[in-house]
Amino acid sequence: MSAGTGRDAAGVDGARSWRAIHESLSRQRQHPSSPPSHAVAQERQSRAAPKPPPLPRSDYKIILRVRGGLNCAVIHPCVLRQIILKAAGLPISDRTSSDQIRVNSINHTVLISTPDLDRADLYHGIRLLNFNGTPHEVATHVADPVDTCRGTVLLPSDYSEDEIISTLRRCNPKLTIGGARRLGSTETILIIFQGKIVPYYVHYEGCALRCRPFRQKVEACTRCRQIGHRQDVCTNTSDTLCPKCGLKDAPMDHECDHVCVVCNGNHETGSSLCRQRFKPRPTRSMEKQDPPIHRSPSREQTHGSSQRKSRSKSKERGRKSRSKSKERGRRSSASKSKDRGRRSDSTTQDDAWPAPSPSPALTNSSVNSHQVAAAASVLASSSEEAEEAAIALALTIPSSSVIITDLNHIMWRCPKHPLPPFLKRLISSEEQWEAALRSSRPATQEAILEWAERVEEDYFK
Repeated sequence: MSAGTGRDAAGVDGARSWRAIHESLSRQRQHPSSPPSHAVAQERQSRAAPKPPPLPRSDYKIILRVRGGLNCAVIHPCVLRQIILKAAGLPISDRTSSDQIRVNSINHTVLISTPDLDRADLYHGIRLLNFNGTPHEVATHVADPVDTCRGTVLLPSDYSEDEIISTLRRCNPKLTIGGARRLGSTETILIIFQGKIVPYYVHYEGCALRCRPFRQKVEACTRCRQIGHRQDVCTNTSDTLCPKCGLKDAPMDHECDHVCVVCNGNHETGSSLCRQRFKPRPTRSMEKQDPPIHRSPSREQTHGSSQRKSRSKSKERGRKSRSKSKERGRRSSASKSKDRGRRSDSTTQDDAWPAPSPSPALTNSSVNSHQVAAAASVLASSSEEAEEAAIALALTIPSSSVIITDLNHIMWRCPKHPLPPFLKRLISSEEQWEAALRSSRPATQEAILEWAERVEEDYFK
């Protein structure tokens, strides 16, 4: 959802759009499972920062963004409930409803969960909240249904949203499309799919459009220079900071340069030049881990037990790396033998790719050789996207530079795919290659593919 807009996350403004999305998906309402066991409950109570009980999955979730500097987190929940019911035109004395209200103190929003569709319409129609006689503007939207995902495609700006939705459903009968809307005035169309997998392509009037997963941006406020919320819901009304550079009590006509709130770079906050503007994607390791708990280690955990755990993990990683190296050796030898049989001349893979010794830059501690090898494997993995990834790798990734000799050395160790001709020309030049990634080492093929997709998305839209 674009910044500053109060539009529906599921469609155009109004109740009809989000209702159509929820009804078109025809999802089964599933209530939360039975409460956890006594042991699990004790473990949750022992945590330093417990979470509130989960909301029913089948409820409609309406999000309120209260503007004007009102901090709903400091208002008592009972008082806030009365204010919201009065703004929605519902009776305050109603004690039978199962609606629940939650305040997010991080992004300064209010979430209302209700199982009733008509009450959800009334909550969605709230435009003002009166607190202590002061009206505060409110922007509302309805969260996407459960078990859905979002993807983006590019379509011309003169296409209407109703036409886009009907055409997508007609041309993609195997996909359950809940709705689609345009992000602001751009050519990006946000599509809601049922399920958790975004298709690679969607058909539109005989054309195959590349569909990419929607990535949320990091919310940053230029009013208080904090991350987690946007400036339209900022509750800081005392400090006056320059929205460009963050200087306190700066004159109106002072000259300054942009300083990004997210990465402190010399560009505008939220600009496409910011490499950290997107929220990190959840990985399998992040899903398996519990939420971070800020507490000291327990007394039962001794130094010996932690050392044994680290040793067992290192042994397991060693066995996996040895098995992978053996598998790569068998594949490379098989590919070399096939290549010798196909070629008419006497040039082999070893002759075409001699193994030069790596330069000192590759053996330097600041350069991660595994990251460089992962980047090189991406370059040779696809003939269609190799050129874009190679140019991005050579020109746009600002990290430890690895000279051409190192790239030759790495590509010789990855003989699974032949090097494209354009990449050979780039290697023959005298330019240096920026080949070490800024992020952590890609440990799996899935992480490598995500990195390649991120490069293509950031620099070749």
